[in-house]
Amino acid sequence: TKTYVGRYKTFAEGTTDELPVKTEAFAAAKSYHTGLDIDRPRMPLEYVAEYNLADDDTFADSHANNASAYYSWDETTTKFLSKTIDYKPYRLPQISDYRGIFPIAGIGWNTNYSTPEQRSEWLTIGDIAYNNVASSYTSRGDGIIYGLKFINTPDLMVAYRYQIMGQFAVGSLDSHLKISARYLGPDFSGDVSTIAQESFWESNNTEDIIRHFPLCGFYRDSQLSYQGVLGYYWSASTSYQRAWMGDGNLIGTGGFGIGTSRYPVRLFRDDL
Repeated sequence: TKTYVGRYKTFAEGTTDELPVKTEAFAAAKSYHTGLDIDRPRMPLEYVAEYNLADDDTFADSHANNASAYYSWDETTTKFLSKTIDYKPYRLPQISDYRGIFPIAGIGWNTNYSTPEQRSEWLTIGDIAYNNVASSYTSRGDGIIYGLKFINTPDLMVAYRYQIMGQFAVGSLDSHLKISARYLGPDFSGDVSTIAQESFWESNNTEDIIRHFPLCGFYRDSQLSYQGVLGYYWSASTSYQRAWMGDGNLIGTGGFGIGTSRYPVRLFRDDL
């Protein structure tokens, strides 16, 4: 029987009869999209727009490192706290939104971790905040990072794969970070080593969610720096906090940018 999902509720097909949800956490992360065939929580990566913003304040049409616009923090937080594009509502993410996708502290794709890095993270999915989220990350130093989030809340457990794509070099226009996410849920019985295998990602992947983050570099005054090897993305959080990738061959969140520097912007959906 198909179920149709509304915020905090599921409904049997063709009815308005509410069905029991699996857990409170499961219900809180359900999609707002009535009519969508889904029987799992919404994953954090699904909130992320597919492209950066372009010079006309709408979405770019490619992930090339010269296709995005650059904005100061004041301009970003003035224009994009709420933004409708193609009749769909978007918003500038808080740093806690980014932490639903990225590690809370830097993890290196060129580092061979002998034991996985364990993290206790605080993050947001949609408008629901979660504290003390158990996460685990690992890499063999081959350009790929693997992660598990919500280990201690199995109904929300998600596997992540992060890979630097293209030519990772200054001036490159095709380098970017590819992020894949897969819902695991309470039936998953492995750990991060289970999903840190390419065979895991090469099979059963039709429902994986994928996003690409260009490594656009940034402007300080009129100087473009580190295009092709660095991606900084503004959040709406105070103290100029940002998501970042490429800085020291790491990915992570936090840190403090210079407000007058100009970074690309990635919006999140505001109605899921």
